[in-house]
Amino acid sequence: MQPLRALNRYQDAIFAHDPGFNRLRLATQGTVSVAVSFFLLAYIFRYGNQSATLALAGVTLSMMACLVVSDDTRAEQKRTVLWMPVPAIFVLTIGLLLKPWPALDLIVFLAVVFGSVYIRRYGPRGMAIGMICFMSYFYSIFFPIPMASLAWVIFSILVGLGVVYVIRFWLSPEHPRFQLEWALRAFRVRAAELLELAHHRLSEGSIATSREDLSESFLRLNEAALQVDDFLKNKTVRSAATEAWVFDLELSIRRFIENISALSLAKDLPDETKNHLPQLLSQAAELVRRPRAVGSRIAEARMPSLPAVLTGLGEAVVSECDRLLSISFGPRLLADGEGSPELVPDPAPTMAKGLHKNTKQAIQVTIAAGSASLVGALISPTRWYWAALTAFIVFSGATRGDTILRAVQRVLGTVAGLIAGFALAYAFTGNREVQGGLVFVCIFFGLYCARVVPTGTVFWFTSLLAVFYQLMGMLTQEVLILRLEETLVGAVAGTIAAAWVFPTSTRSAVRAALVVLVNRGAQILEESGRLPADGGAHYLFFRRLRLLDRDLVSLRAAAAPMTGKIVATAAPDTYRRLHDASALVHYLRQVAFAAANDQAFKENHGCRERCLNVAAELKGLAGRVERREKIPLSEENPWPAQLDPGPAGVESMPHWLNRIEQLVRSLSR
Repeated sequence: MQPLRALNRYQDAIFAHDPGFNRLRLATQGTVSVAVSFFLLAYIFRYGNQSATLALAGVTLSMMACLVVSDDTRAEQKRTVLWMPVPAIFVLTIGLLLKPWPALDLIVFLAVVFGSVYIRRYGPRGMAIGMICFMSYFYSIFFPIPMASLAWVIFSILVGLGVVYVIRFWLSPEHPRFQLEWALRAFRVRAAELLELAHHRLSEGSIATSREDLSESFLRLNEAALQVDDFLKNKTVRSAATEAWVFDLELSIRRFIENISALSLAKDLPDETKNHLPQLLSQAAELVRRPRAVGSRIAEARMPSLPAVLTGLGEAVVSECDRLLSISFGPRLLADGEGSPELVPDPAPTMAKGLHKNTKQAIQVTIAAGSASLVGALISPTRWYWAALTAFIVFSGATRGDTILRAVQRVLGTVAGLIAGFALAYAFTGNREVQGGLVFVCIFFGLYCARVVPTGTVFWFTSLLAVFYQLMGMLTQEVLILRLEETLVGAVAGTIAAAWVFPTSTRSAVRAALVVLVNRGAQILEESGRLPADGGAHYLFFRRLRLLDRDLVSLRAAAAPMTGKIVATAAPDTYRRLHDASALVHYLRQVAFAAANDQAFKENHGCRERCLNVAAELKGLAGRVERREKIPLSEENPWPAQLDPGPAGVESMPHWLNRIEQLVRSLSR
């Protein structure tokens, strides 16, 4: 029994690490596409008496196609892949034609850089086509290809992208229903991990002493919930019941842990109860993991008797425990096509005056790539393109801090990758079969890390380059040092361009994200005050709350250069704002939960009116943040004293709304 439980825990860890197996699927599809393309083209080119290096165009683009295609629907993804050969062949042909004129070649290369970023304004397809254009022209610079071999190179592109199409859409298509079930299992695992962490901390002393660990676990649970939400966007599996269940379980677990934490800190708590609380958390964790196996055990567990002063907290714990039991069995997955109506999108934001955002980014990255190319040519007239590639990659077009962070990650990944690649290449010198296998290992892990660990991607692809150079007989210590120097040049060029050309500060990005979040919170409070009693608009209401979660994710991403493990610029004030925004989202969830589930709230006009008043204060806060004003609000807060107590659900409303008002004052500083 013990080995079986260990195996189940290992499986759970895999599910939690990669919900829906999206990263594993991407890495597998990319690696298989590269392998099939290479061996198929090498076989054909051998009988055509052509060099195998001509096949690398199709091989490279097949890997890129797997990585950059991210359209919302399968039909759109197919159209994007089918369109890719046209710009790829056109750009590659231009690059080969301009080989005899280096100056003109560089000018056109910079034009391609500009166009590949400018076209991103047209959504995921524009992003994918732009990256394919850039890599096609880069290939024409990287490999010395004679014009006489152009037809073979075009053939390799068609074969490589054709292999991607066959593998992605025929041999390994998406299965939305299975992916949703895997994502739901990952969500359960994250929920159980959170409850187990609370159990261990309470057993050791107090939950309140490990707020940082719990905050990270809460964040991982919310990320898993948002990933489930991403899968539910697919029309074949969309379900309002599933969305509501995920939201309900996430909030119930938060309330359960908070109530147990509050009860554990109470004075005069009997020892029997104190020893019983960790057991409740442990049983709740098992219940979330395997509801059918332990549901009866937790149903029979009852809170020991408590002093009268603690009866309310004890009832809250039991209430949330019963709620967990009732919802832990999960939602009903709908049959194909039985979905919920589309969410009415928010009004499109007004367009800013002046140049479009993508136009500015295109100018920035073109200047960065041009300056990196010129400086890189002074270091090496034959390998300047590494500097241009680095400038293109590190320049995210977001903020100065984000670009600095990407530059640091790129340099660190390059240094580590060069060391590892050099060691691997020389460890297996002369063993071409092992070196060839290492190429595919590097491709697999590079793709696996692509969307979550940028430094890991750089590490694996740099190691791949070193092993590839060894296979080609071109690996020397001088080449690796030159690679590092060109990377540093590109990273510095990208950082300078972000700082001086249409600069966007990280603080302004944080303010903009905070304004969006606060306005969304005001909208949710307004809907809480006006939510119909029949529940007809509850689906859209919960969707607003999920959008609020995404706004918080965007705020964290904007603040990452100032709050992450690698800090580009110090800003203690940003830590406070991020903390306050996280607390604001938490309290808004509590208010929304009461508004949607407590009939007493819907019948209490004082509560509903107060929600509208606090929503107006949030709108005022959004305006002050946007105008960069720091005007504290009035300390007057008469509402809790005037409101009749009402039932238990309404009694909590003054607390949550008071907390929101306190956060409004804090964020106004």
